[in-house]
Amino acid sequence: MKKTFFLALLFFIPALAAQGKNLENESAAPETRHRVEAEVGVGLRSNYISRGSCNGGVGIYPEMSVGYRGLSLSAWAFVGFDNKDTKELNLILGYETGGLQLEIIDFWYLPHDENEQIGFFKFGAHHTQHQFEGHVAYDFGFLSASWRTMFAGFDHLENGKRAYSTYVSFHVPFRLGGLEWEGAAALTPWESCYSRSFNFVHLALKATKEVQITRSFSLPVFAALTLNPNKERVYFTAGFKL
Repeated sequence: MKKTFFLALLFFIPALAAQGKNLENESAAPETRHRVEAEVGVGLRSNYISRGSCNGGVGIYPEMSVGYRGLSLSAWAFVGFDNKDTKELNLILGYETGGLQLEIIDFWYLPHDENEQIGFFKFGAHHTQHQFEGHVAYDFGFLSASWRTMFAGFDHLENGKRAYSTYVSFHVPFRLGGLEWEGAAALTPWESCYSRSFNFVHLALKATKEVQITRSFSLPVFAALTLNPNKERVYFTAGFKL
């Protein structure tokens, strides 16, 4: 455990060191909460790394959302280039005010093997490919913290009892060397789908750069180094989003 805390500190040192350079006053953005806003986008990543685990290879990530007065409804998906990768669809109902963010998320998975596929409208506690999660987060500016807990769907321990799998994460954004960076650390507080006990499951350092393509168009490119101390796995991912 001491080694894990030391690794977490290594991921956060650059972020904490740069924070002192980033505390500059910025003018408030214009109020936009009183009109309907909609977005659509697509991303490409070299591999699908989520919460300290590799869930697929190269793939695309379509997404769309509509929001009004802080309330939003969005959809996000992963579709791997390898047909054997499990496809994923996330439906998210969210509300945001100030730095507070609240969400209810429906994760739905579609395995490649037809014998393992369950229909979208199957919601049995032990016969479903849905996972339902509650999410609360707060952005303090220099640091954001979030708590995610699965409360329904396919999320059970080996003994059949509900796991209430929980993922607690902290993110520190900073600017260094002309790039936008983010240090992240996440843990699970009890036995869950992430670990058999309390453990750090995700340490990451991510860098993003806007690559100018034309005078009016730039492409946000990122690279991320991710370590899962619990599984003793390390991943390096790159991608972009349109």
